Amino acid sequence: MTSTLGATREATRVPASVKRVSLPRRRERGFLRPLAIFAASRALVLATVAVVVVTERADPGAGPWPVLPGPRVAFLRALGRWDAAWYVAIARHGYRLEMSPPGGHASDAFFPLFPMLVRWLSAPLHLSPLIVAVLLSTAIGAGAALAVWTLARRLLGPTVADRAVTLFCVFPGAFVLSMAYAEGLLVLACAVCLVALCDRRWAVAGLAAAVATATRPNAAPIVLACLTAAVLATRRRREWSAWIAPALAPIGAGAFFISLWVRTGSITRWFDVERTLWRDHLDIGITALRRVGQALTGTAPSLAPGGLNIQAVAVGVLLAVVGIVCMIRWRPPLPIAVFTLAAVLTACASVNVGPRPRLLLGAFPVAIAVAKYVRGRLFVAVVTVSALGMIALTALTVGSLAVTP
Repeated sequence: MTSTLGATREATRVPASVKRVSLPRRRERGFLRPLAIFAASRALVLATVAVVVVTERADPGAGPWPVLPGPRVAFLRALGRWDAAWYVAIARHGYRLEMSPPGGHASDAFFPLFPMLVRWLSAPLHLSPLIVAVLLSTAIGAGAALAVWTLARRLLGPTVADRAVTLFCVFPGAFVLSMAYAEGLLVLACAVCLVALCDRRWAVAGLAAAVATATRPNAAPIVLACLTAAVLATRRRREWSAWIAPALAPIGAGAFFISLWVRTGSITRWFDVERTLWRDHLDIGITALRRVGQALTGTAPSLAPGGLNIQAVAVGVLLAVVGIVCMIRWRPPLPIAVFTLAAVLTACASVNVGPRPRLLLGAFPVAIAVAKYVRGRLFVAVVTVSALGMIALTALTVGSLAVTP
């Protein structure tokens, strides 16, 4: 009896062991990774711009483009060169006669959505359109990086998505995501459209595609992606609502062409301006291949105006070939494959600009395809080389006229 009472007292004195209950962890905020990667890539670009501006004495905002507005800060003006100056001019004055090369109503070649956004924001904020354009382009670039990461995660998981967004952010042509260019808006809209197509959200896909086609002419492949998705959905599931996407997709470009027709009286106004003032039209890629031959056998590259354009096209052709091979090996969903291949071929078909890295930025699913197969030390090597290429193109773009972005 005594021993029983002792055991009872001991049991009541010593509490029974309690299992540790694991509390649910805070939900991982994966979207911070692509934003951090984008920020790091922008630090590289902006540091390069700062170095070039400090070492150069000439005004980086002066060149064969419309006069840039204030403030006269060299660093800011370096981010408003080339096509950025045309977007800023349209935001300030609308589409009008520009008294700078190539002359005439050359602004009619630029699609309206990005300069419209700059104009709508600069007036109420009482800021220079140049400041607004640079800040807006950078913010949209961050959104584009996040959208590319989301698409990659949707298709191949978070690990590949991290690699893909890194490759996208340090791609040589990605320096324009820090300038007053419309490429970021194009990528953002197209990536959102492709994610929506994967999720069968047809209205969202169509509206995002309409935004893209109002932004740049090389958004045409997104219309093909919507059309492909609608055909597949109709054949496999009799999902007729999928045709909402291709019905909405061309509205952006259609509205722009109609506005040009009303304003100028010519339904072919955009094509005429491209051909006569910007000396550009499409072929089947023969000009791009010819420039590859010129890069191998022609005159040596130089820092004279246009002295590196042929070499830039040759590098672009090489990147395009690698991208197409990776896409064929990956075999992504057909709408994404159609979009990417059409984007690459559209860049290669441009006679004047050609497949330079900036034009290939719109074929961003290539970064996902490469990220699927490149990992470890090879991935580090590819990222390093690509980042060095981006730094070099940044320096050449903001500090010389040797290569046209």
